[in-house]
Amino acid sequence: MKQFLRYILTLVVILLTTTPAWAGKAKINANSDPSEGGFVYVANSAGSYTPIENSDDATQDGDFWSKKDKTFYLYYKESANYHFKGWYQVSKGKECDANSTNLTNQGQSVTHKADGGATTANYYYYAIFATVQCSQRPSFATIAMGNSTTGTLSIKHAHANSITIEITGENASDFKINNTTSYSFNSTAIGTQNITITFKPTCAGDRKANLKITNGNGLPELNIAIQASATLLPQTIAWDNAYSQDMFGGGTLNVSATASTGHTVTYESSNPNVISITGNTLTAKAIGEAIITATQHDGCTYQTVSTSLIFTVNNKKTPTFWLNGDPNQLTDNLKTEDTRTINITNVDASMTATYDPNLLQYTFDGNTATIKALDAGTATLKLTQPENNQIFYGERTFTFYITKYDTN
Repeated sequence: MKQFLRYILTLVVILLTTTPAWAGKAKINANSDPSEGGFVYVANSAGSYTPIENSDDATQDGDFWSKKDKTFYLYYKESANYHFKGWYQVSKGKECDANSTNLTNQGQSVTHKADGGATTANYYYYAIFATVQCSQRPSFATIAMGNSTTGTLSIKHAHANSITIEITGENASDFKINNTTSYSFNSTAIGTQNITITFKPTCAGDRKANLKITNGNGLPELNIAIQASATLLPQTIAWDNAYSQDMFGGGTLNVSATASTGHTVTYESSNPNVISITGNTLTAKAIGEAIITATQHDGCTYQTVSTSLIFTVNNKKTPTFWLNGDPNQLTDNLKTEDTRTINITNVDASMTATYDPNLLQYTFDGNTATIKALDAGTATLKLTQPENNQIFYGERTFTFYITKYDTN
């Protein structure tokens, strides 16, 4: 029994005096969150060095190994958010300097040597991380064509040289970064860069593009989809004349409408078998009705507008009598010696005019009747077209209120 107890005691002493394998591991201590950029310092808490046992130790979860005259290798989590840029060494007690001027001597790695009696306990090794992140996607107000609006892109960054933002995508020309399509800046410290994106659309609707963010430190590129919208501007359209909407089979009529924008107007017939259209010329082909629609379709800047008239094709012509070119005017005020015109269509020699020759003088040249006021009074003019094989019956009465000229 004594011999067994002596054996156990000897084993305990050996275990207590033997340095375990993990005693030489250097710890990674977070001085700031690597995902935000910045520094992670490495301090060796033991006074001795332990060799790197195999290459996997450089990338294993947790600690990493180091040795005198060996290079410190970084362990870090692979991530799109941050990237190792280099090392920097400062003396113990001056670690705050790592956030300022001492960072100018950073490198990709540091070989540690305990020259001059220095030990790892006297130094900190800072891992410098580069990072580029988008912390705020730009948003834009919906605007009308011809206007512009802005959105802010917020970039969080640290030590990432040559950060470049480019606009790509199908509607890239609708967006600008500080009035250009590409913008670059350097990141020498942890910070946030706010960049103004201007949206000035070339066409209405949803406009989409991509912000491609690249850097000079090997970080994965960021691609940020952006979208903005613009609404169409209003416009109006109107017929240029008050057209007779009755047509005789085989007859033609030129029509025209004008959009307020001055853009090209197109014409369409709802029933081409009754009225066909070539350009703006209507041709009556068969008895019936057709809706003729004039349209201005922009689709990019202005709203689509249209105006329509119903045209009727008969086997006979319909007479029309328009005072001063207005199909709705039936009265007028005149002074003696004044004249007025009445546009007359679809009549023949059988048309009659009834009026008081003491008050009115009437002449007709086949298309236009001219009325001249002769004396003060109320005068009527009745125009009548009898129906025949080619013309429908038509009748219209006009009233003229005639006063004498002021002789005072």
